[in-house]
Amino acid sequence: MKIELMSLDVGDARIGVALGESGVRIAVPYRTLEVDGHEIAHIFGAIEAKKIRILVVGRPIDQKGRETEQTEKTDAFVQRMVEYHAAHTEVPDFELVFWGESGTSILAEDILKKAKRNYSKGDIDMQAAAVILQDFMESRRFFDLVKKVEKRLGKV
Repeated sequence: MKIELMSLDVGDARIGVALGESGVRIAVPYRTLEVDGHEIAHIFGAIEAKKIRILVVGRPIDQKGRETEQTEKTDAFVQRMVEYHAAHTEVPDFELVFWGESGTSILAEDILKKAKRNYSKGDIDMQAAAVILQDFMESRRFFDLVKKVEKRLGKV
């Protein structure tokens, strides 16, 4: 059974979104959302439409593994998402995973530079979300969580 995944790279101006699935385990940049007050509704619309079962949110840490100002902002954003989900029960349940990330935007821009084509800040954000998701999908935690979701869905 394939389990659909989504990742978010939460920023002040934009949110990068990437998608993946458990069978192939390749993260793909999906879209960038402008932070305009409607971003949470757009994320939940995509969660419902794409049948997302695992949502991975990049949780910023500095090079020494410490929380940053952006970590606090990301935590607050996720809390607003949890509240939105509680009020919109038509959206199926999903597993929420925080994934420590540091320097993903720099890595994402390097990937885009190597592609030798023009790119925007939004492209960097989407690619950063893909870097976060790919890192998660290469972890032991990914395999354990997929098994848990499969069991919950009764499809083991």
